[in-house]
Amino acid sequence: MFRFLTKNLNRPRGNKHDECKVLSRTGPSSLSTSVADGLRKTLRHQFKHWHFFKENQVKNNFSKFALLRWLLPALLALMLSACAGAGSNRLVAEGKIGTTISSVSHYGKGIGIGNFYVNGSWGGVQYNGWGGGGKTVCCVSLSRPTSTPTMVTVKWETYRTRVAEKRWHEAIVPVHFAVPPGDGYGLKVHFLPGHQVEVWYARAGVANPDYPGPSYPRGPAPDYVPLPDEKPEPAQGK
Repeated sequence: MFRFLTKNLNRPRGNKHDECKVLSRTGPSSLSTSVADGLRKTLRHQFKHWHFFKENQVKNNFSKFALLRWLLPALLALMLSACAGAGSNRLVAEGKIGTTISSVSHYGKGIGIGNFYVNGSWGGVQYNGWGGGGKTVCCVSLSRPTSTPTMVTVKWETYRTRVAEKRWHEAIVPVHFAVPPGDGYGLKVHFLPGHQVEVWYARAGVANPDYPGPSYPRGPAPDYVPLPDEKPEPAQGK
């Protein structure tokens, strides 16, 4: 605005020095009509420019937010795909594969799994002793299958609600690959009666009839049957 005022004051219109004297003596009220109109136009232009800037700033912020909403799932998918790869330029070391983990409990009622781990990677919890398999955790690193079985170490904690008994268990078991690595949908850990465990990698879901691993628990959950060295279940009604 100052530049506009200076430009208008410097235009040849009579005695330039007289106009400057009038301006310095009486202030903006003595400006000519053309100068005043120019000032009003400049102010309107500046306001419109500011309003346009604010609108575009909001739009840009919204666009950035929308872009982030699109990018985050894409980045997650990229990380998961990289997790399944191998090589020195991947997230998984050479000769290894990465996959998600989920679990299914076949114990029955009155018992749950506080925490479990596969090769040291946390796999989650299984509060219900009958079913599961819907939640997944990323990720566990496995040796790529060769002519020898791919072995994993599973550690899990069981707790019994009716007798307040907690125990840790550990087993080294093979991974049953029903499909090649990269063609399945994560590692499925099955906790079976007697504190046995099986680990499967397949394309079909655990509740699918075509799933090659242990049948999915259905119907009412049976009572948990304790082992001889465990506390007996209290009698019904007590």
